[in-house]
Amino acid sequence: MHVYILNLLNFKRLLKYIEKQCLKRTFVSISEGVGLNEKTIRNIFRDCINRLQETIRFKTFRILLILICPLYIIGGRTLGACNSEQTKSG
Repeated sequence: MHVYILNLLNFKRLLKYIEKQCLKRTFVSISEGVGLNEKTIRNIFRDCINRLQETIRFKTFRILLILICPLYIIGGRTLGACNSEQTKSG
C-alpha cells in the first residue's frame, strides 16, 4: 500500500514537472530527459491545455472610439463628439 501511494505521488509530481517544462522546452528534449515517448509528452500537454481552457476565461475589451468633428452651426464653429460604435456607416 505504501509503495502504491509513493508511486502515485511521484507520478503526479512528474506530470506537474512535464506540464511546466512544456512551456519552456521542446517535447523531444523533455521526452529524452524523463524517459517517456514524445507522443506521451504531447498527450500530457494537450490534457493540461484542455484543463486550462475549462477553468480560464479570457475577457476581451471593446475599444471605444470617440470622433471629434468640427461643426458649423448658424454661422459659428463648434466641436461635436460621437461614439463610433453607435454611428452607422455606409
